[in-house]
Amino acid sequence: HLATCLNRLGRHDDALARASDPAAAQQYPERALHERIEALIGLKQARELIGPLNAYVPKCPDLRARAGTVLREAGCNAEALGQFAIVARARPDDRYALWAIGDCLVALGRRNDAVEWFERAELAYREDGDGVKAEICHRASDQARGRRGVFAWLFAR
Repeated sequence: HLATCLNRLGRHDDALARASDPAAAQQYPERALHERIEALIGLKQARELIGPLNAYVPKCPDLRARAGTVLREAGCNAEALGQFAIVARARPDDRYALWAIGDCLVALGRRNDAVEWFERAELAYREDGDGVKAEICHRASDQARGRRGVFAWLFAR
């Protein structure tokens, strides 16, 4: 499939055109949709990703995690949350997905729900021996709870 090759070469505009071609979409519907999503991720077109992702049936955790990242960075937190939830179901130990779910929940105002996800991510990072990322998750959990350091509390205005 030509769109696959174009995406791998970083020519996402050309890949998007090929994957959107009605003949390709009719002959290889799932593959064409996959490559269309890949191209939209490469182009960081978050809003345009939503429809194709909803129509795409396979779990494809790697694809969905990359799409979730583009959506989260664009502020489409509800849509990103859905993608990261699919990733977390497929790969329950995916530390980044666990953290990203928490981050999306905070952005959606669901701070209490986010705490659990940050804690799960922290535990997974600690189990892997990644203390730096575990500490980031711990701080995110504290922020979601509304905890602040002693000095922040003493000198808050």
